[in-house]
Amino acid sequence: MRLMNFGAVACAVMSVALAQDAREFSDAYQQGRKLSAKEASKIEVKLEAKPGNVLDRVRLVAFYTVAPDAPAPEEAIKARRRHLSWMAEHEPDS
Repeated sequence: MRLMNFGAVACAVMSVALAQDAREFSDAYQQGRKLSAKEASKIEVKLEAKPGNVLDRVRLVAFYTVAPDAPAPEEAIKARRRHLSWMAEHEPDS
């Protein structure tokens, strides 16, 4: 009986954790849509020092995808691919 209760609790905890992750990713994407070019540039510099900040990468993907202040399409596509490739290589579960 205890094992079944533990399993139910573990599933509930995982569900909450996954929902929290989804909320964080969604929030980061929404923030990225509103970034200015100057703010995006600051995040790029931060990532040079701390490349593992996945939420900052999500913000930049959103910036390069839909932000009004994003660079020209050719440059935006290159930048977006760079961040998506990094996430696929280093954080495939994100």
